[in-house]
Amino acid sequence: MDPIDPVSELRQWRFRHRRFVAQAIEAVSQVMSHPATVVCLGEPRGAERAVVEACVDAFGERVSVLVVSTTDSGDLSEYAAETISCNPDELLLAIPDAASTVKAARVATLPGQDGPVVLPQELISRYSDWMELLHSEVGVIGERDAESDAFYKGRPITWFELGLGLDVDRAETKNLINEVLRPSLRQRNTLRVMLTHSPGAGGTTMARRAAWDLRTEFPTVYVRGSVDETVLVQAVGELTQLCDTSVLVVAELVPDSTLRSVFEALRASSIPAVLLITTRRGSSRGKQVPSNNSEGERRYRSQHVGALASRAERQEMARRFSELAPDRGTELFELAARAGDNNVPFFYALTAFGAEFQGLRSYVEQFMTDLSEVEREVAIFISMSHYFCGVPVPADLFAESLNVPLSESVRLDREITSTLAALLVEEPKGAWRTSHSLIAEEILRQLLAPSVSAPGSEDWKAALPTWSLQLIDLTANVFGQRLPNDMKVILDRLFTTRESRDSLDIETPANATYTELMQNVSSSGRIQILRELVSAFPDEPHYWAHLGRLLSYDAGDFVEALDAMDRAISLSPKDPLLHHMRGMVFRNEMRARIRDRSGSAAGKEEEVLALCQSAGDAFRAVSELDDTTEYGHIALAQTNISVIEFGYGVSGCGKYAQFLARPSAGSYRDLLAEAEGSLEAAREIRGSDRASYSAERAENQLKELYDDYSGLLQGWRNLLERADLAKPPIRRRLARAYRNRAGSWRKAPIKDVRQAVSLLQENLKDNPRDSRSLLEWLWVARFTDASLDQAADLVGGWASSEGTREALFYDYVLSFLLAMSGQSTAVAEYQRKLERSRERAAWFGNRRFPYEWLGEGSGIAGLVHHSDLAGWDRRSGSPEPTILRRVPGRVKSINKPTAGTISIANGLEVFMNPSASGLLRGSDENEQVTALIAFRYDGPMAFNVQKAK
Repeated sequence: MDPIDPVSELRQWRFRHRRFVAQAIEAVSQVMSHPATVVCLGEPRGAERAVVEACVDAFGERVSVLVVSTTDSGDLSEYAAETISCNPDELLLAIPDAASTVKAARVATLPGQDGPVVLPQELISRYSDWMELLHSEVGVIGERDAESDAFYKGRPITWFELGLGLDVDRAETKNLINEVLRPSLRQRNTLRVMLTHSPGAGGTTMARRAAWDLRTEFPTVYVRGSVDETVLVQAVGELTQLCDTSVLVVAELVPDSTLRSVFEALRASSIPAVLLITTRRGSSRGKQVPSNNSEGERRYRSQHVGALASRAERQEMARRFSELAPDRGTELFELAARAGDNNVPFFYALTAFGAEFQGLRSYVEQFMTDLSEVEREVAIFISMSHYFCGVPVPADLFAESLNVPLSESVRLDREITSTLAALLVEEPKGAWRTSHSLIAEEILRQLLAPSVSAPGSEDWKAALPTWSLQLIDLTANVFGQRLPNDMKVILDRLFTTRESRDSLDIETPANATYTELMQNVSSSGRIQILRELVSAFPDEPHYWAHLGRLLSYDAGDFVEALDAMDRAISLSPKDPLLHHMRGMVFRNEMRARIRDRSGSAAGKEEEVLALCQSAGDAFRAVSELDDTTEYGHIALAQTNISVIEFGYGVSGCGKYAQFLARPSAGSYRDLLAEAEGSLEAAREIRGSDRASYSAERAENQLKELYDDYSGLLQGWRNLLERADLAKPPIRRRLARAYRNRAGSWRKAPIKDVRQAVSLLQENLKDNPRDSRSLLEWLWVARFTDASLDQAADLVGGWASSEGTREALFYDYVLSFLLAMSGQSTAVAEYQRKLERSRERAAWFGNRRFPYEWLGEGSGIAGLVHHSDLAGWDRRSGSPEPTILRRVPGRVKSINKPTAGTISIANGLEVFMNPSASGLLRGSDENEQVTALIAFRYDGPMAFNVQKAK
């Protein structure tokens, strides 16, 4: 967790820490009756004031405040703070060590039958090497270097922290102390109390809490691990004689044989003592507790600590951890809402702190002993699936391994031991995962690590290829070649499916585009896994495509890669992703050929251009199959730009302008035009969405090709004089160059605007269906006196012949303008064309983005492209751009707070959001208003609606 500066981030500090600090101080005030002094070192500010206020609230009149500062008491003056005027650092240097002061001034005592018993220092020293004796001075001082939240991150709780009350109160703790331990100790008999607890349930903390709370009533010792049974019996007997009372012995991880011997020796010697023995077990369901009437019960009692049963306890646990990790509050309270055997404190710590939790290794280690080979396989496969893709594994996968007939459902909980089952969760029914992804990772670390004395932290990953192949083989054996969906999801996410943001790896490092598991496998291992996948499941097209991709990236085997891609497309010919991946294979081969310095320059250029064409064909197929994604457009632009850069490099020209103006560079000019058109199409698809890194990079690379506008424009004008060259592409290139030089048509000089309109009209005269020239003409002609009727005729033909999203959009927009201008027949046409646009864009994500706005001009000049409003944030209430026109109208309907219509000129209606404008249903119908009008693929919409004055 990042530290918070309480000076510059006081509000955040208070939000995260103040409640925790206040509760800790409250706990301190409850366990001691002594007065308290709060010492503030340095100038008091907001955080210091909050701490002092918490002390005042907890201690009341028992607290005094001391400020050590070179200034004054600052924010604490109203709390009657005393002041020592000096540098705090100098004062600290003059104070003797706190531990030595305590040792010199205080003596250790234990509770006795007749009052406190002073402990000889010799006895303390003799015991301290192998056990903890909880005398009066234990837990008085905390560790100086300990993190304040270390206990919550998995470190065992200290006696000092128990004194502060940092653990969470549980009903079982009070029952253990009041109903079991205290009565047993008062019997002055020799007894055992078994505290069984589910892993992670907090049994160890509960045992320590019991020891801490009872230490003032009975001599208490804490032993852990292997101890000498004779020495332990002798020490308990010595403490019994010294204090004349029963002794509480809390034992953790002490071998059973030792505890049996100790108990029998104590009983044989009639030494009054209670052994509280903590041991980890699963759920208490079905476990028997000895009867209260038996002799065994008088010698042996048991209590089980499991899941947080009550909602109040779960809520308190979530609240406590959310104070320490506020950003995980939602997840913590979601955990608290779910009852179950696995709802134990451990998982609140894992949820809050994730990888910072320190107790994970030892927790998992106890479950990994004595696993059978089948259980090992189950644990590894379930952990692989959970850790690498977050998906539960269907239990039926293990039918063959568990010798369960394939016709029967596998009940995994009946086939494995309860030890392993304690780490697993069945969710949903019949599918299993580990109880936490970090547990899954730790299982893999422990089970896959090589058998060496000190394996490296990442050595376990070397076993991933072997286990991946085993998983594929097991899946094929159980399910055959037809994968069920749940298993396909697992195999896909483990081996092929990456994050959606880079699923098409337009321009990213090869390794970054593999799944997380595959990133941890070598190139040869990745190819081996994919070969096994297509062998096991030959009818899965994406497995063939990913094999081809791997052969292209990792092996450079483009022939076999294309064979695999062709096999994939033959299985699913209309899948745009497969065509994209095929294009990437061509592009990889093209780039490899560019890097290759062998062969003649002419032959190499011919090969590169041919590979570029093949890649382009594949990327164009992507856009044709799915015109709502920019991936095909971006990949095509990137490919073309790479080839232009290559051609320029081998040309010997000093500038791109010189190179692209050469008569022989026609292929490269076509590539440039296509790259610009592709990026334009990508911008249309994005709307207001932020450009991806790949798109921004391609845009910047494209700009670098325009290194000399004057030279480029002159060179292309000269090309228009040549009879052997096609004129339309050159005219379009010239028009775009004028726009690119100015940044936008709105900023371009009128001379350039008119020149561009003339060039584009020449193209439209030669071919009225030249959509690329027509779209550019629509954007530039609005800054001239171009005819709205002419524009409507041209766009109407474009819409009829191609029916693209943009064609149908501009077709309805121009009909709207005609209807506004008074053409009565245009209203009906407008409605028909609007419905066509809506239908065409029904599945387009940005169909409600305003691509055009109604401006102050008339006719086609009344359109304002959204790019000309880039600096206007209409949601922030900033002033409206002066180039937009306010249109008068009347509220026609308010169907609900978010849906209504406004009637404007000539019976046209536009959609509006009444609540955004403060209009109410039942009172504001027929109200005169004004509004800004925007055009979306989904239809026109009124923004910033205001009642007319």
